[in-house]
Amino acid sequence: MRGVLTGVEIVVRVGLIGGLLILWALPASYFDRGPIVCYWQRTLGVPCPGCGLTRGTQHFLHGDWQVALEWNPLSPVVGTCLVLLATASLMDTAWRFFYQDPSQTRWLLPTLFEYIGFLRRKGRDK
Repeated sequence: MRGVLTGVEIVVRVGLIGGLLILWALPASYFDRGPIVCYWQRTLGVPCPGCGLTRGTQHFLHGDWQVALEWNPLSPVVGTCLVLLATASLMDTAWRFFYQDPSQTRWLLPTLFEYIGFLRRKGRDK
């Protein structure tokens, strides 16, 4: 059945979106001080094409474009692809959930109103 996600699809989607959220939530310089884990660079002493890609993508997601390019010229490409994949994954999941079984949306509006009320009460308590 097309509307149901398999276990592998769920794990991949949660991992992709969760990984991006973790990279975005951590400070941009979080990985800058870490050890070199690239086997190629440790063995041969020269960086491989993927060296600095995690650090560059981290800076790219935080908007530090120049630093991202300094770490690895491919980091903007990889960062853009990851964001596009996560967006497409969320859109596909929403389509499967809301359009293929409209009865699933009956809880959406009450939950939204409750969340807005919670935020308003929280704002008044400050």
